[in-house]
Amino acid sequence: MNVLIVGAGATGTVFGAALIRSGANVTYYVREHHRARLQQGIKLNHQGFFSLRSEDLAGFQVVTSAAEVAANRYDQVWITTPSDALRGDWLPALIAATGNATLVVFQPDPEDMQYIRDQGAQQRPLVQGIIQFSAWQSPLPHEPQHLSGITLLAPPGPCAGPA
Repeated sequence: MNVLIVGAGATGTVFGAALIRSGANVTYYVREHHRARLQQGIKLNHQGFFSLRSEDLAGFQVVTSAAEVAANRYDQVWITTPSDALRGDWLPALIAATGNATLVVFQPDPEDMQYIRDQGAQQRPLVQGIIQFSAWQSPLPHEPQHLSGITLLAPPGPCAGPA
């Protein structure tokens, strides 16, 4: 399965890691100034109640334009940006570039679903997901500097990763 993840913040990183572990081919669609950082890999810290382990994500692609997106075929497009980031000229171009791929959106506002439909997604599969974990850009001020990356705190389940 080929999955395009829009955004490589905390949410996109966690979902991307789960998809990579499941065998999906993952591509991140991000702004150009994030390309070099992502191409170096992503560190994902799994915070447990009494433990911490890190995982280095690799094996994904990075694209930064609708033209690069259109050069590939995706089965699903996961939009993991905040609701306010949807409003922009990039969304109609992305929708047009992804053919009939299923759109999986994680914005919680029902108005966002209609907004996405209005941007050109009326005739394609559209699924609204829910984020069931907490994740953040690390380190926070009270965290050790070696935690640079994304930190995940998740209940047991599909995004928590191996036990």
